[in-house]
Amino acid sequence: MVLYRSRWCWSVLLLALWLSASPLVAEEEPRPAREPALMTYTGEGHPESPKASLDDFAWLIGQWQGEGLGGQNEEAWTGPVGGQMMGMYRMIGDGQVRFMELLTLTEEKDSVLLRLKHFNRDLTGWEEKADTVDFRLLKIEPGAAWFDGYSMFRIEEDRMELWLRIGGKGEQPERAVRFDYRKVGTLGTFQP
Repeated sequence: MVLYRSRWCWSVLLLALWLSASPLVAEEEPRPAREPALMTYTGEGHPESPKASLDDFAWLIGQWQGEGLGGQNEEAWTGPVGGQMMGMYRMIGDGQVRFMELLTLTEEKDSVLLRLKHFNRDLTGWEEKADTVDFRLLKIEPGAAWFDGYSMFRIEEDRMELWLRIGGKGEQPERAVRFDYRKVGTLGTFQP
């Protein structure tokens, strides 16, 4: 009987330790589901993007640094002016700038459109002069946005995870690339 109680006590103790280490309490603010990290619209035509405004992206304003594409990355976003936010991105590998991007988030048709242009380190463009790479908004939640092939998630106050679909042209297979960012600074907002 003593042996039985001893085993029972150990079992209760181990269960109590396991439960105390398990995250059974719900978080104060549930994080958005990040699956699928990338969404793609495969239907006919172009359905309307969900209603959204630049207010949904206020958390993005500031300077971010992190890793992705096998190198160091820096991204900065300004506050909105005239229905548009501007972003800058550069990829650094082996102490050299590999390429850069200019980005905009623009309010259009009661939603938000993400546009970007790529540049080599000497500022020669990848796209034709008048062309941009456009990402239509497919889904929006507080702290999360799913564009067609580009998704961003606020993980914590100063952490962001970004997913980008690349490849799929020529012999390059399509794949999803993850960028992990930490906020390292703030940017001022234009004051007219």
